[in-house]
Amino acid sequence: MRSLLSVLLLCLAGPPAPAQSGTPPPFPQVGSDLPGPFYSYMATGKKKGKYQCLITEHELNPTVMVLVRGAEVTEPLKYLLVKLNNAIDRNSNTRLAGFAIFLSDRIKDLAGADGRDDEDREAMEKKLEDIARDAGLTYVTLAIDLKERLQKYKVGDSEVVVILYNRYRVVSYHAFKGDQFTEEKAKQILGEVAEKLGAKR
Repeated sequence: MRSLLSVLLLCLAGPPAPAQSGTPPPFPQVGSDLPGPFYSYMATGKKKGKYQCLITEHELNPTVMVLVRGAEVTEPLKYLLVKLNNAIDRNSNTRLAGFAIFLSDRIKDLAGADGRDDEDREAMEKKLEDIARDAGLTYVTLAIDLKERLQKYKVGDSEVVVILYNRYRVVSYHAFKGDQFTEEKAKQILGEVAEKLGAKR
């Protein structure tokens, strides 16, 4: 009797709604769309000293985006950026690209409406310039932005977030808190750059 009642209820409810096809999963799952563009202050690169959207600049190309809280570059992070820079140099045919956005908790207005913000931004910019020069980062652009402006990228309380994407779709997403980001993790990500973005080592 119970099973007959269940069948009747299903019939009354009608056919199930068709599944939505072609809809990407929510960010940051693999296959999801990037949450959208954002304009950061360029500390290095061709647009140094200007505001630029690096997502728009690299268009549909396979890209590695690194989001970092603060301006401290640990040895594992330096290892990742240097190896990524080398990979971009070796893979011009695949149009591999990469950039790192350093997120400030101190700066309130990136445009510098407040004199103090100008000083903090200039100090951070100088630090990133030194990092890029010392590490020889000729292809990986370093930029500055505000953590609160990138919350749609699920930074949260992570120290380092690494997103591999192609055609604006996420291929791989990693978020590391505290000292979780190690050289071993960096090597794993570089392996994914080769495997999932088609970069030759």
